Amino acid sequence: YDTGTVARDLIGLMDALGHERIAVAGHDTGFAVGYALAADYADRVTRVALAEIPAPPGATPAPPLFVPRPLNEKLWHIPFNRAAGLPEQLIAGREDVYFGYEFAIQGGGVAQKTIDYYISLVSDPTSLTGSLGFYRSFDETLAQNAERAQRKLTVPVLAIGGERSYGAHVEENMHGLAEDVTGLVLRGAGHWVAEEAPEQLLDALRTFLAPDLAASAAR
Repeated sequence: YDTGTVARDLIGLMDALGHERIAVAGHDTGFAVGYALAADYADRVTRVALAEIPAPPGATPAPPLFVPRPLNEKLWHIPFNRAAGLPEQLIAGREDVYFGYEFAIQGGGVAQKTIDYYISLVSDPTSLTGSLGFYRSFDETLAQNAERAQRKLTVPVLAIGGERSYGAHVEENMHGLAEDVTGLVLRGAGHWVAEEAPEQLLDALRTFLAPDLAASAAR
């Protein structure tokens, strides 16, 4: 589940579907995968929208182990999820507690019925373990991103933050990793930007992706 492997598999999917050039949008884990796609397959990705993590893990210095409490509440799950086998034992049967806390602490603006739906998707052993695979491959992803950071992205980047979450920090950090960065802070949104500010996000993506949409329509 390291980002290099996921990016490779997605390119394989695009090949199978007959898409030579693609635009990419990703949120959180999708941000990390979108960055990998744009870095590893620069000849295939035309532009990339990246939302709501401060920067790809490993591409910028990691925070220290002990961080202020508000930041710890947002990040503690990363080292926890990396532990082998233990998270499944503690989460199973308590998915509503564990994931409910994550939805609340990362913004708190998502409807309960939506949270319940998402939790249902990871409430069996196979799906739960699969959801932790990204974190358990962090060593590989960190090494990959340290290498990727040696060359800036050249495609247009839309760096998106929620006003009540990472805000302008997304754009600030991406300026060090890409040559062409446009920043966007979604008003009133926390971490869950697609659920908390759907119209703002859709409007921004339509504008950002317009050149690709026009080119696709012309073909």
